[in-house]
Amino acid sequence: MIKTMLLFILNLTCYAQINQKVFDQTTTEFLNRLIVPINNQYKLNIDLKTKWESDYINATMIQTDNQNTIMAFGGFARQAGVTPEVFSLLLCHELGHIMGGFPLKRILHASVEGQADLYATLMCLKILWLEKKNIQLHGEFIKLLPHSLYLACMNSFQSAQEQIICLKSIETSLKFVKIASNLIYDKDPLLSLNRRSLSRAYQTLEHHPPLQCRLDTLVLGSITSIPLSFEVLSEDYFSITRPSCWYYN
Repeated sequence: MIKTMLLFILNLTCYAQINQKVFDQTTTEFLNRLIVPINNQYKLNIDLKTKWESDYINATMIQTDNQNTIMAFGGFARQAGVTPEVFSLLLCHELGHIMGGFPLKRILHASVEGQADLYATLMCLKILWLEKKNIQLHGEFIKLLPHSLYLACMNSFQSAQEQIICLKSIETSLKFVKIASNLIYDKDPLLSLNRRSLSRAYQTLEHHPPLQCRLDTLVLGSITSIPLSFEVLSEDYFSITRPSCWYYN
């Protein structure tokens, strides 16, 4: 396994924080690779607005009668540990509220939080990174990656590019939930790729699930191979068993 992994991994010692130039590059790439073609294909009116100077530590999606606006803020991007990939995952989550499909929130016509997470790694990151060159994995990631997840990426996807995207998506998901644990939610020192959430939903959650549950969902989207599409309406998509820690059937 290690010899094979070495084909994909560059041992990096650190990630720099995002500066305004990288912030602008990341949001522009997201706009051009996802929002513009979605608007053109589906005749939608999705907008991406950025506020680098804001200290708000999150991103958000705002709905009006005829427009959906994703707001990206520098407050989250400037946090220690946030990489362009982590920031892209956050943007993909917000896009998932618009394009993620069923199940929907009861008040807003938007996918619930767990579904937005699933869309982020099942579709959004894969489309965003499909033609990205020199995707790099942190050397420490190999120490945390269970062999079962490595095999899942190797067996679910045929091309080396798809396999490395799968692995990078898992790495990014783990970073994302750990940052969320430190910045947004109560700290969860047990977050791990080696465990699964033990919580069970007795109705589908509209709010954010527990962080281990979110990690489980993001990993599920990463390792699942279905035809890529900006929206999720295929039979393959509906056959996915969503985690019971947020989804109730």
